[in-house]
Amino acid sequence: MLKRRIKGIFDLDAAMRGENRLAKVALTVFCFALVMTSFSYATEWAGDSLEGTWLPDQGSKNHYTYLYEADGKISAYSSPAAKEPSLTGRYDVERKWSDAKGNTWYQVQARWPSGLWYVLMKISPSGVRMESQANQVAYPEELQPDSPMFGIHRRE
Repeated sequence: MLKRRIKGIFDLDAAMRGENRLAKVALTVFCFALVMTSFSYATEWAGDSLEGTWLPDQGSKNHYTYLYEADGKISAYSSPAAKEPSLTGRYDVERKWSDAKGNTWYQVQARWPSGLWYVLMKISPSGVRMESQANQVAYPEELQPDSPMFGIHRRE
């Protein structure tokens, strides 16, 4: 009898016909959990998070290494090898969106001891490359690689 019950639980044909309610419920729960897990990992993999350590990359006019923390704290290090930050401050994401190419864009207000900065950021679809443009007056309308306030960073 136990063998027949176990076989009945794993009999998907019976579950699909509605003959084995337990198997049908278990299969439905499993499929739902699988789909939700897939969405969760896809979002993480898409690189739509600002948090983490960002190192200056080739072509960057901004040579600081930045650490963005989940609680809104930001630290700037004068070099990747520095143990203590040169500056600490706070940041707020004012706006976040994606473009047709899969890039994630941010408008971020960064509060440093020197004052408030408005930063426009673009993170690549892979989540490993960030381009940024900073201004103390207002958000830049576009990224300007010729500007001294233009930065290229890669996620550590």
